[in-house]
Amino acid sequence: IDITERSYVKDKLANIIGSVLPDTANTLPVATALDSGGKGEFYSVRKQATNIGIPTSDTNYVAVATQYTNLKTYLEALTPIDAWDTSIGNKD
Repeated sequence: IDITERSYVKDKLANIIGSVLPDTANTLPVATALDSGGKGEFYSVRKQATNIGIPTSDTNYVAVATQYTNLKTYLEALTPIDAWDTSIGNKD
């Protein structure tokens, strides 16, 4: 994917995880780290769910982590440049 697409991916990931990934990051945070991190859409959705009484064993609650993990696995497998790497050295 080109740098414009990687920039888009990086922006969307920042919303999900609650921080901007450094270009040098090799992996995305695991779901348990996001749950304890206290920021980002991932955390917010799951926190809101528990606040209104949805049990953590609920299939929809679990599905959020499952889908994030699937996205993490997919993006980390892209090569030769990480999907969130917008460094000048990887511009083209």
